[in-house]
Amino acid sequence: MAELARGASHIASTLTPVGERAAISDVSDEFQRRYGTDDLNLFLELLAQALDARLRPDTATFIRRYNVGSH
Repeated sequence: MAELARGASHIASTLTPVGERAAISDVSDEFQRRYGTDDLNLFLELLAQALDARLRPDTATFIRRYNVGSH
């Protein structure tokens, strides 16, 4: 849960689309480094839900596409 909160906060704090994409990549890479790839798809979906709750639906949609496209 802490990883989700931290990741959502980091992504939501970005001000540009380029920064947002970089933050998504950073959060995804950090999760993989710490926990491997077994639960990455679940983590990314939960991250998208957290961003939906933060009223960032476009970002959540991008993460869902990133999730499907990357794995």
